[in-house]
Amino acid sequence: MKTLSAGERRAHPGPAPRRCYRPRRPRGPEVTTHLPILQHALGLDEYGRGRPYRNHYVTDGTECDVLVAAGLMVRHPPREISGGMPIFVVTDAGKAYVREHSPPPPKASRGRTRYLRWLAFSDISDEPFGAWLKRKGWKDREAVGDHQEAG
Repeated sequence: MKTLSAGERRAHPGPAPRRCYRPRRPRGPEVTTHLPILQHALGLDEYGRGRPYRNHYVTDGTECDVLVAAGLMVRHPPREISGGMPIFVVTDAGKAYVREHSPPPPKASRGRTRYLRWLAFSDISDEPFGAWLKRKGWKDREAVGDHQEAG
C-alpha cells in the first residue's frame, strides 16, 4: 500500500461534493416578499390563519403590480370610495398561493398550551388561572365540556 505525502493528499479531489436540495419557487422572489400583502388583503395573520373576511387592498403605490403580473391579484380602476386609488382583489390563484406559501405557526410551549386551554375554559367560568392550575383543570382534556354539562 502506497503512502501519500501531505501534498499528494491535498491534490486528491476526493468524492464529489454533495449538493443540497433546494425546492424551486413557483414564482420569483418578488412575489414571496409580497406575501404579507396577500395575507393582509384577505384579513389573515402572518401564518395565513384566520377566516378571510375581506378581499381587497387599496394603495396608490405600485407594490401590487408584481402580484397582478403573476396572476395573484386583479387591479380595478380608482373609485371615489377608495380615495381615488386603485383597488386590488386577490384571485383564486392568490388564495391558493397564500395557503401553500404561508409559514407554519410556531409550536406552542407546554405552558402556552395550558394557558390557551384555560382561555377556552374561562369563557364559561370565572375561575382564575392560578386556581384552575391548582385544581389541575389543565390535565382534563375535556375540561370545557365537563364544566358545561355540570353548569
